[in-house]
Parts: sequence; structure tokens; C-alpha cells
Amino acid sequence: MIRICKNIKQQISKKRSLLCIKRLPKFPFRLSLWLTCSCTTYSGAQIAKGANKFLGNITTSFEIRPDFITYWNQITGENEHKWEFVEETRDIMDWSKADSIASYAKEHNIPWKFHALVWGNQYPKWMNELSTDEQREEIIEWLDSAAQRYPDVPMIDVVNEAFMSDPNNWDAKKHYPIPFRDALGGTGITGFDWDSNLFQDGTGTLAKCDSDP
Repeated sequence: MIRICKNIKQQISKKRSLLCIKRLPKFPFRLSLWLTCSCTTYSGAQIAKGANKFLGNITTSFEIRPDFITYWNQITGENEHKWEFVEETRDIMDWSKADSIASYAKEHNIPWKFHALVWGNQYPKWMNELSTDEQREEIIEWLDSAAQRYPDVPMIDVVNEAFMSDPNNWDAKKHYPIPFRDALGGTGITGFDWDSNLFQDGTGTLAKCDSDP
């Protein structure tokens, strides 16, 4: 049995751990089994820096932690872009907290994500008092406003937590699908017509977007 141990030298805190590699020569077909010890916490620097992928995180209680850019190279506002917090009062939109996310990303040259256009939890509660036609008008207005505000947004969560185990049974196990889905065509023949219709509505916002099921 051969044991090879060496120090991990890059970006490891003072409590450096060892990378231990153990080769077992009697392993079937002479294959080697490599056992790697886990490393201790990083002392800093983005572990995705320079890669063709990003490692991102969310904000905390509407704040961007001071050392955020030290560890992450993508940012998502946990609540800043949710409809409830932008348009708490009907027809009065406050984009200040949402703008802070986009500005931070541009300042540090990292991608950011709009989270989320439609969710059945944090939406303006005045929507519950409107007719189906009025709800649809407000949804379109919200989508268009977001598109105009952020025409160059890199990523969008269009729908958050849309899944229901039984789309036609509101009491079935679910996440938080929108209670005003009839304004977007209801469940329809697929059970999720409202979801697909949302992606097809006439707005430039949906040109580059994804759904979070």
C-alpha cells in the first residue's frame, strides 16, 4: 500500500488539511481507489473565478454582505425583485432595492438574476381583490415594467414553485402556485396552461428566461 500526502497550498486557512491519496494495488482489475480528505474552509477568493461557470448566492435580508464578492461571482436578490416588494401599493412601483442588485452586479462585472416575476406567495395582496380581467391587465403591466426596467437582464425566474401534485386540486400537496392563474388561462388541458401562457405573453422580458419548478 502506498500513501502519498501533500499540503494543499492554494486558498486554505491556517488550519490546513492534507490531501491523502491511498492506492490499493489488490483492487479488482487493478483499478485504483482514491480516497480524498475534505478540505477546511477557504480563507477567501471566489472558487469559480476564471471558470466558464459561476458560483452564486442570494442577498440576506435585503442587504449585500460586505464580503460577498470575495466568495461569489453571481448574485440573486432573495426578495428585491419579487412583485410584492416592488408594487406593494397598486400602480406605485419602487425599484430602489431591486436596482441595487443590478448595480452591484454591473459594478463588479458579474451576472445577476431577476427572482422572480410570478410566485404564489410574495405577490401584491391587492391582486386578490381584482376581477380576472383586471388581474391579467396587472400581470401584463408588471411584466412590461420589468422588461423596460431591465432590458439587459442576464437571467430571469419567470415562475417560481409552479408545481402542484394535482393541478386541479388546490388542496393537493404543492409549493406556491399563483392563486390568480385563471387570469392566465387556468389549468387547461395540460394542468399547467397558465404557466406556458405566461412564457408566451407579449413582452420582451421573456426572451431570455427560465422557470424554477
